[in-house]
Amino acid sequence: MMGEVQIMFWTSQEDKIRYQKASELIPTADRKPANLSVFLRAAANKMADELLGVSDGSDKPTECDGIKFASKKEANYYRQLQMAQKAGIVLFFLRQVPFSLPGGVTYRCDFQVFYVSGEVYFIDVKGMKTKEYIAKKKMVEALYPVTIREV
Repeated sequence: MMGEVQIMFWTSQEDKIRYQKASELIPTADRKPANLSVFLRAAANKMADELLGVSDGSDKPTECDGIKFASKKEANYYRQLQMAQKAGIVLFFLRQVPFSLPGGVTYRCDFQVFYVSGEVYFIDVKGMKTKEYIAKKKMVEALYPVTIREV
């Protein structure tokens, strides 16, 4: 396809998703070289919004299978875990796993995943890390023999 530019290299899966989200902002016809600067500017603005924490709607509460989730991203991760469970990769998983912290504070991890291989992971689905979240995560990891993975 002569005259079209496609970016085929991403440094991470997140970069690929950011590019795809930015691509959705501009119709396919407008991605031609004459409009490439407009496309790249829109992509850059989209990424800047993500870095600054400007909402793209993925942080809105949503419901899946009758379960309320704090964000679309968390609901999507839940669906991925269901598929992994059906595929026999995940044995089972728990939601909103509580950790008691000093001062009567409770931290809730989004998922605890038990893999068929015997591995157990604590997963927190995050769009933006708040100071409160960072402090609670550090306390949990200091008080309990766990590492919380962020997706």
